[in-house]
Amino acid sequence: MIYLASTSERRALLLTQIGVDFEILPPAVDETALPGEDPLCYAQRMAREKALAGCGERDRRGLSVAPVLGADTVVVVGYDILHKPKGRDCARAQLRRLSGQDHIVYTALCLIGSSLREAMSNTVVTFQSLTDSEI
Repeated sequence: MIYLASTSERRALLLTQIGVDFEILPPAVDETALPGEDPLCYAQRMAREKALAGCGERDRRGLSVAPVLGADTVVVVGYDILHKPKGRDCARAQLRRLSGQDHIVYTALCLIGSSLREAMSNTVVTFQSLTDSEI
């Protein structure tokens, strides 16, 4: 059993699909990027902070000691991080920006058990050109 320090439905689904027994501990983390922070470093920091926040929540609740998994996924266009869109207009603007472009998706993981372990993956994604009606 592990604790998942995330509210992402996708992460919960992935853990379920691979048969991991988990409990969700929503992390209370400020997800603001630091001034000049590299997107890769940002993703790593967010995963670590979420895992640490999950450990704190686990301990505050007096739950059984089990590893805590924090994760963060960041979409980067150029040097800009695209955060979850806040509303339809923001989503449309992001889709227009991604349309016909390559971008990088970083996923960072941090697992805290008897030690702290981190992993990172990146994927280059080529987005199909979209028409305004598709957007």
